[in-house]
Amino acid sequence: MKILFRVLLLLFIASLSLSIQAQTYGFKTGLVLGKSDLGEMEGSAYELKMSPGFHGGLVLEFPISKSLAIESGISFTTKGVRIFYEEEDNGLDYSYKFYNLEIPARLKVSVLSTQNSKLYLGFGTYLGLARDGKLEGTETYSGQEYSGEMYFEIGNDDDEDSFKSLETGLSVGIELQNGSLQYGIKYDIGLTDIAHYPQVGDAMKHRALTISIGYVFGSFKKSAE
Repeated sequence: MKILFRVLLLLFIASLSLSIQAQTYGFKTGLVLGKSDLGEMEGSAYELKMSPGFHGGLVLEFPISKSLAIESGISFTTKGVRIFYEEEDNGLDYSYKFYNLEIPARLKVSVLSTQNSKLYLGFGTYLGLARDGKLEGTETYSGQEYSGEMYFEIGNDDDEDSFKSLETGLSVGIELQNGSLQYGIKYDIGLTDIAHYPQVGDAMKHRALTISIGYVFGSFKKSAE
């Protein structure tokens, strides 16, 4: 836990130092619809559904040219998946939830520009650090329903921990900036199998659709010239 706290502190300090150099900075928040890839569980009797969550954090932008920029920052985000199964008087409805800190590095390309607005396509990568996670939901046996929750052990110990703390992934999205307001949709594709041993299926890789709104400060007018 002490090591994790130090990593989080270093990330926070780094984000503050980068914000001094960034021409555009601001805040972004919104809805996350997570649906992790569980390998062989796809197509089985279990139905995988989106698990809703949220995200929010600091956004930093470093212009390269009139139509190109690199976006980074740091954000808190939830990811996971909902697992549903029902047959006569038996069933289950579980949600895996992970609470992560993420640092993105995305290239933004302006494809349409007006005096006050810009439309961007973006793609890049991200580094995620899981702070916490839990499994919550209900099970039904012979018509009797039971509910509960269980927190995960997250870390790098294959024997003691259930899930890995670090993951990397790719993201692609579209964003509209109108003055100081930003509206965006992106899709994250996790590349890291975060399960130390199969919890469900034979793997777990995050997938998430993010819908966001943000407010930015800085030199939008300069970048639009």
